Amino acid sequence: RELARLRATAQALRQPGRADFSELAESCNAAANALVEVVGDAVYQLEPPAPAGLLRDVFIALHRWSGTTAEAAADSDQKSQPDPWKISMGSSENGSFAGVGGFQADILLTRNQGPSVAVEVIGSRRCYHGSRDLIAICSLKQGLLGQSHTLVKIHHWEWPEEASEQSEFLHRR
Repeated sequence: RELARLRATAQALRQPGRADFSELAESCNAAANALVEVVGDAVYQLEPPAPAGLLRDVFIALHRWSGTTAEAAADSDQKSQPDPWKISMGSSENGSFAGVGGFQADILLTRNQGPSVAVEVIGSRRCYHGSRDLIAICSLKQGLLGQSHTLVKIHHWEWPEEASEQSEFLHRR
């Protein structure tokens, strides 16, 4: 966010009629470039991590599910080619940030057409102790992600163990 502010300030100071601020604009631009060199493309995870095993299982099941839906669409009498889902762990193919407000989706499903889908895998560390209520930072994350993506929540207590049940579960979501 700070990088965006620096770049916006530098651009505003370069507007016609503001020649006396050109040195300040260059300083803002230099600071922005220095920030990129120091921070790079780092993404910081503010919330507790999703359970690694469950995240892996959901990721694999999504790949299985997307393959079966693409095959079904190809087998049907549709004249257009199916638009397959691209599944990534929180970032798009070009590595750009796939979230909002400092939050990144656990898994992101994108297509060439239509809205993207943010999948949130919710484990016990993302809930208050002994409860199924999300901790505040996770509620904030889901609210922000839900503004720019279709949000799908997968709770650890409802995820089926069998692969066939997982595909059915994902289809229902």
